[in-house]
Amino acid sequence: MRELTHPPHVIRIFPAPEEAARQLASDLVVLMLQLAEKNDLISLALSGGSTPLLLFRDLAELSPEMPMEKLHLFWVDERCVPHGDAASNYGQAEKEWLHKAGFPRQQIHRMRGENEPATEAARYARKMAEILPASNEGIPRLDIVLLGLGSDGHTASLFPGDTTALVSGKSCIYTLHPQTGKPRISLTPAVINNAGRVYFLVTGPEKSGPLSAIIEDKKEAGAFPGHYIRPLSGELFWYADRDAARELIRTD
Repeated sequence: MRELTHPPHVIRIFPAPEEAARQLASDLVVLMLQLAEKNDLISLALSGGSTPLLLFRDLAELSPEMPMEKLHLFWVDERCVPHGDAASNYGQAEKEWLHKAGFPRQQIHRMRGENEPATEAARYARKMAEILPASNEGIPRLDIVLLGLGSDGHTASLFPGDTTALVSGKSCIYTLHPQTGKPRISLTPAVINNAGRVYFLVTGPEKSGPLSAIIEDKKEAGAFPGHYIRPLSGELFWYADRDAARELIRTD
Protein backbone atom coordinates (compact mmCIF):
# COMPACT_ATOMS: atom_id res chain seq x y z
CA MET A 1 0.00 0.00 0.00
CA ARG A 2 1.11 3.58 -0.73
CA GLU A 3 -0.38 6.60 0.99
CA LEU A 4 -0.51 10.09 -0.50
CA THR A 5 -1.84 13.21 1.18
CA HIS A 6 -3.43 16.09 -0.70
CA PRO A 7 -5.42 17.97 1.97
CA PRO A 8 -8.24 17.39 2.68
CA HIS A 9 -7.75 14.03 0.93
CA VAL A 10 -5.88 10.97 2.20
CA ILE A 11 -5.30 8.51 -0.66
CA ARG A 12 -4.37 4.88 -0.04
CA ILE A 13 -3.26 3.00 -3.14
CA PHE A 14 -3.29 -0.79 -3.49
CA PRO A 15 -2.03 -3.13 -6.21
CA ALA A 16 -5.47 -4.62 -6.92
CA PRO A 17 -9.18 -3.94 -6.25
CA GLU A 18 -9.45 -6.92 -3.92
CA GLU A 19 -6.72 -5.56 -1.67
CA ALA A 20 -8.29 -2.10 -1.53
CA ALA A 21 -11.67 -3.55 -0.58
CA ARG A 22 -10.20 -5.91 1.98
CA GLN A 23 -8.25 -3.18 3.75
CA LEU A 24 -11.23 -0.82 3.74
CA ALA A 25 -13.44 -3.52 5.27
CA SER A 26 -10.86 -4.16 7.98
CA ASP A 27 -10.44 -0.45 8.71
CA LEU A 28 -14.20 0.00 8.91
CA VAL A 29 -14.50 -2.69 11.55
CA VAL A 30 -11.77 -1.04 13.63
CA LEU A 31 -13.58 2.30 13.35
CA MET A 32 -16.93 0.75 14.28
CA LEU A 33 -15.43 -0.77 17.41
CA GLN A 34 -13.95 2.59 18.39
CA LEU A 35 -17.28 4.33 17.87
CA ALA A 36 -19.11 1.62 19.83
CA GLU A 37 -17.05 2.41 22.92
CA LYS A 38 -18.67 5.84 23.21
CA ASN A 39 -21.89 5.72 21.16
CA ASP A 40 -25.13 3.77 21.54
CA LEU A 41 -25.79 4.00 17.81
CA ILE A 42 -23.38 3.77 14.86
CA SER A 43 -24.61 4.81 11.42
CA LEU A 44 -23.18 3.62 8.12
CA ALA A 45 -24.47 4.68 4.68
CA LEU A 46 -23.82 2.27 1.80
CA SER A 47 -23.46 2.79 -1.94
CA GLY A 48 -24.20 0.37 -4.78
CA GLY A 49 -22.50 -0.52 -8.04
CA SER A 50 -19.94 -3.09 -9.10
CA THR A 51 -17.03 -2.02 -6.89
CA PRO A 52 -18.86 -2.38 -3.53
CA LEU A 53 -19.55 -6.06 -4.27
CA LEU A 54 -15.99 -6.84 -3.21
CA LEU A 55 -16.41 -4.78 -0.07
CA PHE A 56 -19.73 -6.39 0.89
CA ARG A 57 -18.20 -9.86 0.62
CA ASP A 58 -15.35 -8.85 2.90
CA LEU A 59 -17.75 -7.24 5.37
CA ALA A 60 -19.77 -10.45 5.44
CA GLU A 61 -16.68 -12.35 6.55
CA LEU A 62 -15.87 -9.75 9.20
CA SER A 63 -19.41 -9.39 10.56
CA PRO A 64 -18.75 -11.49 13.69
CA GLU A 65 -16.22 -8.84 14.76
CA MET A 66 -18.64 -5.92 14.34
CA PRO A 67 -20.68 -4.29 17.12
CA MET A 68 -23.80 -5.44 15.25
CA GLU A 69 -26.20 -4.53 18.06
CA LYS A 70 -25.37 -0.83 17.61
CA LEU A 71 -24.89 -0.61 13.85
CA HIS A 72 -27.66 1.00 11.77
CA LEU A 73 -27.46 0.90 7.98
CA PHE A 74 -28.62 3.62 5.60
CA TRP A 75 -28.19 4.05 1.86
CA VAL A 76 -26.44 6.79 -0.08
CA ASP A 77 -28.60 6.23 -3.15
CA GLU A 78 -30.98 3.82 -4.81
CA ARG A 79 -32.35 2.99 -8.22
CA CYS A 80 -36.11 3.28 -8.47
CA VAL A 81 -36.79 -0.44 -8.78
CA PRO A 82 -38.30 -3.04 -6.40
CA HIS A 83 -35.87 -4.29 -3.77
CA GLY A 84 -35.80 -7.72 -5.38
CA ASP A 85 -34.63 -6.32 -8.71
CA ALA A 86 -31.06 -7.17 -9.74
CA ALA A 87 -30.33 -3.43 -10.09
CA SER A 88 -31.32 -2.60 -6.51
CA ASN A 89 -28.48 -1.24 -4.38
CA TYR A 90 -30.20 -2.58 -1.28
CA GLY A 91 -30.69 -5.96 -2.92
CA GLN A 92 -27.00 -6.15 -3.71
CA ALA A 93 -26.00 -5.54 -0.09
CA GLU A 94 -28.69 -7.92 1.16
CA LYS A 95 -27.47 -10.76 -1.05
CA GLU A 96 -23.73 -10.33 -0.48
CA TRP A 97 -23.65 -9.25 3.17
CA LEU A 98 -26.79 -8.70 5.20
CA HIS A 99 -28.51 -12.04 4.72
CA LYS A 100 -25.29 -13.97 5.31
CA ALA A 101 -24.55 -12.02 8.47
CA GLY A 102 -28.06 -12.26 9.92
CA PHE A 103 -28.13 -8.47 10.22
CA PRO A 104 -30.92 -7.18 12.53
CA ARG A 105 -33.84 -6.21 10.28
CA GLN A 106 -34.92 -3.30 12.48
CA GLN A 107 -31.51 -1.66 11.97
CA ILE A 108 -31.69 -1.70 8.18
CA HIS A 109 -33.14 1.53 6.80
CA ARG A 110 -33.38 1.09 3.05
CA MET A 111 -34.54 3.56 0.45
CA ARG A 112 -37.76 2.17 -1.01
CA GLY A 113 -37.06 2.24 -4.70
CA GLU A 114 -40.51 0.89 -5.49
CA ASN A 115 -42.16 4.08 -4.19
CA GLU A 116 -42.81 7.30 -6.11
CA PRO A 117 -39.37 9.04 -6.14
CA ALA A 118 -40.24 12.46 -4.73
CA THR A 119 -42.43 10.96 -2.02
CA GLU A 120 -39.75 8.44 -1.07
CA ALA A 121 -37.02 11.09 -0.94
CA ALA A 122 -39.13 13.11 1.51
CA ARG A 123 -39.91 9.99 3.58
CA TYR A 124 -36.26 9.01 3.77
CA ALA A 125 -35.27 12.49 4.91
CA ARG A 126 -37.81 12.20 7.73
CA LYS A 127 -36.54 8.72 8.65
CA MET A 128 -32.96 9.98 8.97
CA ALA A 129 -34.13 12.92 11.07
CA GLU A 130 -35.94 10.54 13.44
CA ILE A 131 -32.93 8.29 14.02
CA LEU A 132 -29.78 10.37 13.58
CA PRO A 133 -28.36 13.31 15.51
CA ALA A 134 -28.25 16.57 13.58
CA SER A 135 -26.05 19.62 13.14
CA ASN A 136 -27.16 23.04 14.30
CA GLU A 137 -28.59 23.54 10.81
CA GLY A 138 -30.75 20.44 11.18
CA ILE A 139 -28.71 18.29 8.76
CA PRO A 140 -28.53 14.61 9.83
CA ARG A 141 -25.09 13.43 10.85
CA LEU A 142 -23.98 9.99 9.72
CA ASP A 143 -20.91 8.43 11.29
CA ILE A 144 -19.60 6.78 8.11
CA VAL A 145 -20.44 7.23 4.44
CA LEU A 146 -19.18 4.89 1.72
CA LEU A 147 -18.99 6.24 -1.83
CA GLY A 148 -17.86 5.21 -5.28
CA LEU A 149 -16.77 7.32 -8.23
CA GLY A 150 -18.03 6.87 -11.78
CA SER A 151 -15.97 7.24 -14.93
CA ASP A 152 -17.89 10.49 -15.51
CA GLY A 153 -17.01 11.74 -12.03
CA HIS A 154 -20.45 11.11 -10.53
CA THR A 155 -20.88 9.89 -6.98
CA ALA A 156 -24.00 8.70 -5.16
CA SER A 157 -26.72 9.51 -7.74
CA LEU A 158 -25.36 13.01 -8.26
CA PHE A 159 -24.58 13.42 -11.94
CA PRO A 160 -22.55 15.93 -13.97
CA GLY A 161 -24.58 18.93 -15.02
CA ASP A 162 -27.17 18.65 -12.24
CA THR A 163 -26.08 21.70 -10.27
CA THR A 164 -29.41 21.92 -8.46
CA ALA A 165 -28.76 18.58 -6.77
CA LEU A 166 -25.25 19.59 -5.75
CA VAL A 167 -26.38 22.72 -3.90
CA SER A 168 -29.66 21.41 -2.50
CA GLY A 169 -30.27 22.11 1.16
CA LYS A 170 -32.43 19.00 1.46
CA SER A 171 -31.18 15.75 2.96
CA CYS A 172 -32.53 13.48 0.27
CA ILE A 173 -33.71 14.16 -3.29
CA TYR A 174 -34.55 12.35 -6.48
CA THR A 175 -32.45 12.74 -9.59
CA LEU A 176 -32.55 11.50 -13.19
CA HIS A 177 -29.82 9.42 -14.80
CA PRO A 178 -28.54 11.58 -17.68
CA GLN A 179 -28.40 8.74 -20.22
CA THR A 180 -31.43 6.62 -19.34
CA GLY A 181 -33.65 9.31 -17.84
CA LYS A 182 -34.59 6.87 -15.09
CA PRO A 183 -35.11 8.29 -11.60
CA ARG A 184 -32.79 7.68 -8.66
CA ILE A 185 -33.01 8.60 -4.99
CA SER A 186 -29.90 10.16 -3.46
CA LEU A 187 -28.48 11.79 -0.40
CA THR A 188 -27.19 15.28 -1.07
CA PRO A 189 -23.72 16.74 -0.51
CA ALA A 190 -25.24 18.61 2.44
CA VAL A 191 -25.69 15.30 4.29
CA ILE A 192 -22.59 13.54 2.97
CA ASN A 193 -20.37 16.47 3.94
CA ASN A 194 -21.84 16.45 7.44
CA ALA A 195 -20.63 12.89 8.09
CA GLY A 196 -17.92 11.96 10.56
CA ARG A 197 -15.91 10.05 7.94
CA VAL A 198 -16.32 9.63 4.20
CA TYR A 199 -14.63 6.81 2.30
CA PHE A 200 -14.36 6.48 -1.47
CA LEU A 201 -13.58 3.06 -2.95
CA VAL A 202 -12.38 3.58 -6.53
CA THR A 203 -11.07 0.94 -8.91
CA GLY A 204 -10.35 0.65 -12.63
CA PRO A 205 -8.40 2.72 -15.19
CA GLU A 206 -11.54 4.48 -16.42
CA LYS A 207 -11.70 6.34 -13.09
CA SER A 208 -8.13 7.67 -13.25
CA GLY A 209 -8.97 10.97 -14.98
CA PRO A 210 -11.75 12.10 -12.62
CA LEU A 211 -9.84 10.83 -9.59
CA SER A 212 -6.68 12.80 -10.33
CA ALA A 213 -8.68 15.91 -11.26
CA ILE A 214 -10.55 15.84 -7.95
CA ILE A 215 -7.55 15.06 -5.77
CA GLU A 216 -5.29 17.63 -7.43
CA ASP A 217 -8.09 20.21 -7.73
CA LYS A 218 -7.59 20.67 -11.46
CA LYS A 219 -9.70 23.20 -13.33
CA GLU A 220 -11.90 20.48 -14.85
CA ALA A 221 -12.71 19.05 -11.41
CA GLY A 222 -15.71 21.36 -11.02
CA ALA A 223 -17.55 19.31 -13.64
CA PHE A 224 -17.35 16.20 -11.45
CA PRO A 225 -19.86 15.76 -8.57
CA GLY A 226 -17.19 13.89 -6.62
CA HIS A 227 -15.35 17.21 -6.35
CA TYR A 228 -18.10 18.57 -4.10
CA ILE A 229 -17.60 15.95 -1.41
CA ARG A 230 -15.56 17.80 1.21
CA PRO A 231 -16.57 16.90 4.79
CA LEU A 232 -17.05 20.02 6.88
CA SER A 233 -15.51 18.68 10.08
CA GLY A 234 -14.99 15.00 9.31
CA GLU A 235 -12.31 13.10 7.44
CA LEU A 236 -12.06 12.09 3.76
CA PHE A 237 -10.30 8.92 2.62
CA TRP A 238 -9.80 7.39 -0.82
CA TYR A 239 -9.02 3.68 -1.23
CA ALA A 240 -7.94 3.14 -4.83
CA ASP A 241 -6.32 0.42 -6.86
CA ARG A 242 -3.20 1.14 -8.90
CA ASP A 243 -5.16 1.47 -12.15
CA ALA A 244 -7.48 4.14 -10.78
CA ALA A 245 -4.57 6.02 -9.17
CA ARG A 246 -2.14 5.75 -12.08
CA GLU A 247 -2.19 9.49 -12.85
CA LEU A 248 -1.57 10.32 -9.20
CA ILE A 249 1.33 7.90 -9.04
CA ARG A 250 2.83 9.34 -12.20
CA THR A 251 2.75 12.88 -10.80
CA ASP A 252 3.82 11.95 -7.28
